[in-house]
Amino acid sequence: MKPHFQQALPRVLALVAVIGLTARATCSAEAATGVGSTFTKDGATYTARHVLHSSLQTADLLSICFDFKHLQGFYHESELKLLKAGPEWQTVEYRTDYKVCTSSATYKKTLDRAHNTVRFTLLDHQVSGWGMPVMTASAGSFVISNNDKLRTITYDQSVTLTHEIGVLDWAMIQRKTTGFFADFDAYVRQQEALPAKPAASQKPATPP
Repeated sequence: MKPHFQQALPRVLALVAVIGLTARATCSAEAATGVGSTFTKDGATYTARHVLHSSLQTADLLSICFDFKHLQGFYHESELKLLKAGPEWQTVEYRTDYKVCTSSATYKKTLDRAHNTVRFTLLDHQVSGWGMPVMTASAGSFVISNNDKLRTITYDQSVTLTHEIGVLDWAMIQRKTTGFFADFDAYVRQQEALPAKPAASQKPATPP
């Protein structure tokens, strides 16, 4: 759930930009149907939204969006570490080693059962090395809502960087974030295929 930036070997950046912009066009088309992803940027700030329908129950979806064990199942871009946890909150470190730098971001996640929402807020972002902007702010949420016989998961995130987002950075952000959304969708589908749980057990587990 943290943003991703250019890793970057100059000779492949042009190709990356093409891939990223193509992904953006595809996601915007999907969003017109109410499902898919959209991205916007303004100066040093960008937003990402992703919408997915699921046959899982609300309690199961909240567990997927909140529990650390599930995060490990669908988030593959960084080394994850659960720093602290309570009944309805946790702090998680995302550490990513690139060829030219290392990024370490710490987020706090909170579970709001009453509003079927999981929120996350950046606490700290450190970068050592060269070539990667620092996040000065980042926050978002997973919101679960009922849609006839299905549930709808809406993911929103807003990120502000230390400098204006350039063309190549923007292409990389979209490509990496679209990849995260694809992994999340695949994980939800995988969970849908599992045998149904007894009704009494459908409650988000307390983080380990």
